Amino acid sequence: MSNQTISERLVEDIKKAARGHSEDLQVLRMLKAALANEVISLRAQNKELTEANSMQIIRRESKRRKEAAQLYKEAGRVDLANKELAEDKVLVTYLPPAPALEDIKKQIIKLKNELALSQDKDRGKLTKAVLDYYQGSVDGGTVSALVVESLKN
Repeated sequence: MSNQTISERLVEDIKKAARGHSEDLQVLRMLKAALANEVISLRAQNKELTEANSMQIIRRESKRRKEAAQLYKEAGRVDLANKELAEDKVLVTYLPPAPALEDIKKQIIKLKNELALSQDKDRGKLTKAVLDYYQGSVDGGTVSALVVESLKN
């Protein structure tokens, strides 16, 4: 990714998709609307939209697509599930590559030692520290599972 913000890249991609009559246009517009809604809600709190906020929104929308695809598959609607998964692939292109699980595990151990956390009740503190460290580039569910595993050892 270059020095463009996610919002700037999104606007350019919408223009390209509109010119090329791409099927991605709908999901790009949806993402732009989700970001615009977040800007409005943050403005009410006198805050600005950050890249971390943008990535969080994209992750949330991606998660929704995956959940919807799973529900469609369970209902026997493979066509709709494939549509949701295709939309998810478009959304994921706006996220930075996730770090390897081994790197996350190493960081969890490092933070666990730095913060002197060892009990199960410290799970929330450690999870938050890891998520803050990665600034939205890792999945919270993955981190939570790895933290639980780490605290058991």
